[in-house]
Amino acid sequence: MDSMAKDLPLKILMLLKHAAVAHHLASNSKTSIDINTLSVFRDAKNLGILHITGKDTLDLINRMSTNNVIDIDPFHTTHTILTNDKGRIIDIIYVINMESYYLLITSPGQDQVVLNWLDKYTIMEDIEYSNQTSQFSISHILHTNPKTLFNISDTGTSSSLITEINTPNFTSYLIPYHLGDLNSYLMIASLKYDQSIKEYLGNHLSFWDTPQYEQFRIAHKIPIHGNELSEEHNPLEAGLIGAIDFHKGCYIGQEVIARLDSYDKVQKHLSLIKINTQKHLVDLELFSDGKLAGIITSAQQKNNTDFSLGMAYIHKNHSKIGTYLSTKDGEQVTVLENPLLFGEEK
Repeated sequence: MDSMAKDLPLKILMLLKHAAVAHHLASNSKTSIDINTLSVFRDAKNLGILHITGKDTLDLINRMSTNNVIDIDPFHTTHTILTNDKGRIIDIIYVINMESYYLLITSPGQDQVVLNWLDKYTIMEDIEYSNQTSQFSISHILHTNPKTLFNISDTGTSSSLITEINTPNFTSYLIPYHLGDLNSYLMIASLKYDQSIKEYLGNHLSFWDTPQYEQFRIAHKIPIHGNELSEEHNPLEAGLIGAIDFHKGCYIGQEVIARLDSYDKVQKHLSLIKINTQKHLVDLELFSDGKLAGIITSAQQKNNTDFSLGMAYIHKNHSKIGTYLSTKDGEQVTVLENPLLFGEEK
């Protein structure tokens, strides 16, 4: 009886912790934006665009990144991760097969880094690169079916299919831009059409500025380069296992990533957290019983609340959902989720 009585408070405490997290997730889902009714766009000209030609393009990218890109059909796209020889993230890239050439979409500021990395390993291959970031208009659209904005019927043939958009004022391409379970697309066109496209989209969609998208991004667990994604982290830590094909064969960093996965050597996880404060939080360390447990990579106050949502890399011993951590100043932090941007392992 004494043993049972001694353990009872701990069991009750654990139940209360899980109930609190469940309550937060439920209430958050009720108050946050419904992704199935989103009808917004933002300026995304800061994304990088590389123009690539040559018959060996897909073969090289396939040998340098985590996902299988060798069989991308013309006018389709897919995503993959470039990793270095230590299995760390250089960038998530989106490979677009335009039939006679290829476009690579990179993270902001990574266009030249990615070009230089690919060029470093281009020896005898038939490939030519060009950085064309400054030549394109790019808009990021969040909408269930943006084709309807241009009176184009949706054949529903493929979630990776590119659609050509022709209007009296501009010509562009609508490209699936996979970000978790979001209905996400990029509209890419020559820079000369930028103003016409912004005006057209503005007549049909709401515009989001950077702070609005940042709050949405964090709440929907979308990692970005420079915060969550860098050469300090590997794809498994970042929750990107769904963009890794473990059966495709060798690529740069493959042995390290396979070993981390096979022997359960991943030491930390990218987590969604709730922070009971509104202070500046990025790069703030997290502690458990006085010991360093993680670091916050992104954070922003949630509208009409007295708390912030954030993302943090947290040691695997402290990243279980419902775990309480604290900042150096004593603010309470709760682990809400360990998201997987592209889903589970294939």
